[in-house]
Amino acid sequence: MRGTIRRHGPSWQALWKVDGKQRSKSGFTTKKEAEDFLVKTLSTLQDGSYVDPARVLVREYLTDVWLPAVKATIRPTTFTSYAGHVRVHLIPHIGHVRLQGLTAAHLNTMYGTLSTSGKASRQKPPEDAKVKPPPPTGLSAATIRRIHGTLHRSLADGMKWGYVSRNVASSADPPRSSRPELHVWTGTELHTFLEAVRDDRQFALWRLLATTGARRGETLGLKWRDVDVGAARIRIRHTLVADGYALTESEPKTARGRRTVALDGETVEALKVWRKQQAEEMRTWQEAGVKWPRSGYVFTLESGEPLHPGTVSARFNSIVHQTGLPSIRLHDLRHGVATMLLAAGISPRTVSDRLGHSSTAFTMDVYGHVLPGAQEDAAATVSALITPLSDADSDRRVTKG
Repeated sequence: MRGTIRRHGPSWQALWKVDGKQRSKSGFTTKKEAEDFLVKTLSTLQDGSYVDPARVLVREYLTDVWLPAVKATIRPTTFTSYAGHVRVHLIPHIGHVRLQGLTAAHLNTMYGTLSTSGKASRQKPPEDAKVKPPPPTGLSAATIRRIHGTLHRSLADGMKWGYVSRNVASSADPPRSSRPELHVWTGTELHTFLEAVRDDRQFALWRLLATTGARRGETLGLKWRDVDVGAARIRIRHTLVADGYALTESEPKTARGRRTVALDGETVEALKVWRKQQAEEMRTWQEAGVKWPRSGYVFTLESGEPLHPGTVSARFNSIVHQTGLPSIRLHDLRHGVATMLLAAGISPRTVSDRLGHSSTAFTMDVYGHVLPGAQEDAAATVSALITPLSDADSDRRVTKG
């Protein structure tokens, strides 16, 4: 069983036969890439595992080929998100289409349906039902764009693996999403919250979230060896993420996410108090003959187990409700730190470094509107540039001419 390699325009092409029919894959940058692909293809033909790309349905490719192939290369939470998009949205709408026959029109039709009835129940209510179900609710533009991102990644991999010759998702038009309005507390409201939780067992956790702008997973993944109370700094090198009930320790997604963050004096004191309390809890459990896990995490349950991110968010929501403060998400504490710092005149680069953003440009794109006097300064600058020169300036310019 043989195949051939040949030049195909500026690239290389692999050719082989299946049941007497010619098959080919083009677009290889080098001859070796084409040869490697051909060897793998002929091997699958030999052992009976070959799947003809021309006959593969979208659902078969996504569930049997793509998801198993990428599972070990991505974060568990990312895989869960991909799998959910595939199962709930992509397969029901385009799973029946042949992969190589998929077009941008198929995708645009799907996006339109998702935007108008994406959350519709699949169960038909009984005809004699007294209570009519609510009308279908469409998915947000942001959610549809995430689904589009999953499909785009899967097709990009499909191109590398020889299943498709182009990524039709690049030609599709998912709805544009505008940045949601940020909901943050004022300095007074944040002070009220911190006073309300001063006697809470996890006061140090709330204080750290409210003053550093660290993400929830970064804070819960913090270990004592990365806390330097003497220098009033923490090093963010780990993140704790939840995949359902299971917890996984990972690393920040970007190099700038791994950072050192300075602490204020009161936050340092809160951490010192908490370290003593945690040590006392450990002694209590050990004296009772119960093993206390030495995970090294700063924030734990009384049993020493790490805190679950979902539990922390639920606890935060409960406290906010009890205090009567405006309802915000736990993640909005991070937004609050950024807006307060920028409004106080702290440089965007410093804020970007503190929050671990991928770039200062991203920081300005999200929070630039809060810079004090930015529009007024711009107006004054433009006015100064177009104001006619004074007579003296005009005379000097004429003389120089």
